[in-house]
Amino acid sequence: MAIKTKTHGRRTGLGLLMLVLLLVDGHVLQAFADSGSSSADPAMIEKFEIRPPHAVAGQTCVLQWRTRNAVAAHLTGIGSVPVNGRKKETVGEQITYILTVLNNRGRSISASRSISRIVPSME
Repeated sequence: MAIKTKTHGRRTGLGLLMLVLLLVDGHVLQAFADSGSSSADPAMIEKFEIRPPHAVAGQTCVLQWRTRNAVAAHLTGIGSVPVNGRKKETVGEQITYILTVLNNRGRSISASRSISRIVPSME
């Protein structure tokens, strides 16, 4: 999966208008416009965790994240998500989730977390 951003700027009578596109595998996932100042605070991922980090197949785990200065967020395997949130997932195989967030200028930061599948012993 390829996650990219494209930023297009244009001067208007009101100043600079920026259009930022979040692209996943070449498809527009989210678009937003910004006419704010020329500087931008960086997006930050303050918290991103999976509880429990190890689980038996079929068990539910909870992904939880909190960001700052983010205007868009994407979780691999899930899609577009709120910039702060919580999501329940059922464990299948071992999986790594990648959370990517963008600020209002299209600059992104990512973090990854994995959940390991426990295979019960047959004693």
